[in-house]
Amino acid sequence: MSGIVGQSPDMRSGVVGAWPVGHVIKTVYGTPQSGNSAATTSATLSKVLDGSGSALWTAQITSVAASSHVLIIMTVQSYAYNATDDEVGSGWGIMGRGTGGSTVIRNAGGSSNYVQNVGVEESTALYNQITLTAMDTAPDTGTNDYYLAYNSQSGSTAYVSGNAVSPFTCTLMEIAQ
Repeated sequence: MSGIVGQSPDMRSGVVGAWPVGHVIKTVYGTPQSGNSAATTSATLSKVLDGSGSALWTAQITSVAASSHVLIIMTVQSYAYNATDDEVGSGWGIMGRGTGGSTVIRNAGGSSNYVQNVGVEESTALYNQITLTAMDTAPDTGTNDYYLAYNSQSGSTAYVSGNAVSPFTCTLMEIAQ
C-alpha cells in the first residue's frame, strides 16, 4: 500500500496528490573518483578538471520537478602546496544547475582550506578532507549536473588528492517543496 499523508490509501504503486514538503523524492550517489585532479593556481573558482580537461568530480540528477530543491553533499581529499611562502590555501565550492551548468551554488571561500606557518618562509603543504553541503533552491526542471569546484589561495597550487581510501563522493537528494 502506498499513498500520501492526508489522502486515502491507494493500493497501487505511485503517488496520489503531491509529496509533502521536505519529502526526499529521490537520492543519487555519484560515481566515486579516486584519481588526482589537474592542479590550479587560479584565484577564480572553476570546475575541478583532470589532466585531459574533463570534469569527473560530478553527479547528475534527472527528472527534477519544478517546485523541488536539490540537496548536494560532496566530500573530497584536498591538497594545497606553496613552495615559496608560509601561507598555503585553496578554496572549494559547488557549481552546476542544468546540463553542464556553471552557476556557483556554494563558494566556501579561501578559508575553507588555509594555514599559515608563521616564521617559516619556505614550502608549506596542506592535506584536508573537506565536506561541502548546499541546497540548490532554484534547480532547473529536469536534469541538473553538479560539479566540485576549486581555486588557489595565497599563490598556492591546489588539486584533488584522490585515493581509494578517501575518494571524492557526491550525494544528491531531490526535496519536495
